[in-house]
Amino acid sequence: MAFDHLSVYSFDVLSPLVGGALQFPKGFWEPGSFSCHKAHFGQGSTATPFLAAVNIGPSATSPISINTLGMEILTGIRNCFGADIKIGSDIKFGALDVSYNAVNSELNVLKGAAVPAWNATTPSWIQNAFRADQNSPDGNLNGLWKFNGSIIATLPPSDARAKTNVVNLEGSLDKVLSLRGVSFDWDPEVVPKKAKIQKKSIGLIAQEVEEVVPEVVITGKIENQDLKSIEYGNLSALLIEAIKEQQKQIEELKQKIAQLEGNK
Repeated sequence: MAFDHLSVYSFDVLSPLVGGALQFPKGFWEPGSFSCHKAHFGQGSTATPFLAAVNIGPSATSPISINTLGMEILTGIRNCFGADIKIGSDIKFGALDVSYNAVNSELNVLKGAAVPAWNATTPSWIQNAFRADQNSPDGNLNGLWKFNGSIIATLPPSDARAKTNVVNLEGSLDKVLSLRGVSFDWDPEVVPKKAKIQKKSIGLIAQEVEEVVPEVVITGKIENQDLKSIEYGNLSALLIEAIKEQQKQIEELKQKIAQLEGNK
């Protein structure tokens, strides 16, 4: 006699031993299916008798080993205590995948990712890290970028179509002559990061420049403080016009000298 399908609604085994087993003769060991309302396998399953429809518990002589070949569909909560080793594709559909004390854990993080292309769109993104190194052989910065609150020196458009109310600079030489170039030390109490990497430097004083050329002075957050900065690149227009004014004065003096020498 052979069975392809054995269906039992309720089966009780009276045995003096804990975890008594239902034994099948060797002739019944054929491919088929086992269907039941409640089933308990192994001595360890008696510890939690009503946990699930099919309750499997290990014993000293019969450790659990479940091998799944094909599709395994889980509906509900799956708790895994121990190693969960996956070889192949691991596809998850759900809201959250949390790993604790793992190599790629987001809490105890040691994570590496290599992707050929990565695009991220977010209205606001803040990254806090003790140190973050980003290496790239080439890249583009689109938009208005700031470093420690200061605008990064990028190339703004110089196209005439982007500018209105264009007026020639006047009195550029006098403005340049009123500026004061200085050497100085960075104050470690105000800008500790800057003072750490560069103690001495040269430049201008933003407050002094603001009184003469306010167009090149901006205020922004630097090391959590509102500090003034100078757009040194924009001073080139002032220097160009100052040189032209100075050259005009030189040409006028040369003409006067020539006239004086001709009258001798």
